[in-house]
Amino acid sequence: MSLRLQAVRPLALGLLAAAMAQGAWAADDAQPAPVQPGLAVGSVEQTVAVEPAVAVLPASDALHRPAWLVAVELAAEEAAEEIAEEKAEAPETTLLALLIDTAAADFDQSSGGDAATDDAAGGASLDVAPPSKRDPYESFNRKVYAFNEVIDSAALRPLAEGYRRAVPELARSGVDNFFGNLADVWSAVNKLLQGKVMQSAQMTLRVATNTVFGLGGLLDPATEFGLERQSEDFGQTLGTWGVPSGPYLVLPILGPSTVRDTAALPLDRGYGAPSNYLGNGTNAAVGITSLQVVNARAGLLSTSRLLGEVALDKYSFLRDAYLARRRSQLYDGNPPDEEESADPR
Repeated sequence: MSLRLQAVRPLALGLLAAAMAQGAWAADDAQPAPVQPGLAVGSVEQTVAVEPAVAVLPASDALHRPAWLVAVELAAEEAAEEIAEEKAEAPETTLLALLIDTAAADFDQSSGGDAATDDAAGGASLDVAPPSKRDPYESFNRKVYAFNEVIDSAALRPLAEGYRRAVPELARSGVDNFFGNLADVWSAVNKLLQGKVMQSAQMTLRVATNTVFGLGGLLDPATEFGLERQSEDFGQTLGTWGVPSGPYLVLPILGPSTVRDTAALPLDRGYGAPSNYLGNGTNAAVGITSLQVVNARAGLLSTSRLLGEVALDKYSFLRDAYLARRRSQLYDGNPPDEEESADPR
């Protein structure tokens, strides 16, 4: 008999422990549980933070769903009701519509448009600035720009892409150096015309160095010797003499320019073109100029691709970039502020 009691006693103790554990679990499920702080319930329009609190739940829900889940659902319902009330009281105009209208107005002002844009909030018209003084011929310039884009897409860019695939990078670099060395001759002359004697002497030494030690200009050892390129043209010389730049112009095939730079083109093309130093005859001039243009366009393929991706209005972007670059060149990289400067250049 004692043996049977000893055998049954461990089994009874095990059943008693299981019953006590089951009672503890049931008590835990029946008690409300605090919601964890920082729990966020949100939508695209509003995010609701659930504050730490003890949720009082019905007994039936407590047996099937955790307390924190029910608290989240209650908070979400309250947030939805608040959002619905705010929408009912808000005007029909949305923030997105205001942003779109404002961006459109800014775009019209930057491109020189003359149409007024209605404000979405109250229907008031936004005053659009008249065409810029530096680009009074914008309508004509945009037409020429569109023509140049067609020529570039149909001929120049395909030629440049084929040239870049067919010619190794080392050879293209040699062509760049060669044409750059010839352009440095005209830069040295313009430096002298501007009264910059020391800089003219440096450019002359640069040309001599690259011609003698750079295999006729195919290499550029002068840059390694500290003789940096300082490009100049007759348009910059006219600016140094006090001739104002005048309105912005877009020339067929040649692209961005100004009235002053256009007036300087005959001398720049007459004395600064590489074809003046190489070969004789029309065929040689056409071949050299074509190589120069295609090589230059090949070097701008990445730039034009990036421009098409980031610029909302390529015409305005190129115009502003060209005018800023020309002004920087005129003052040797240190232009004064346009608002503070009375210089018409």
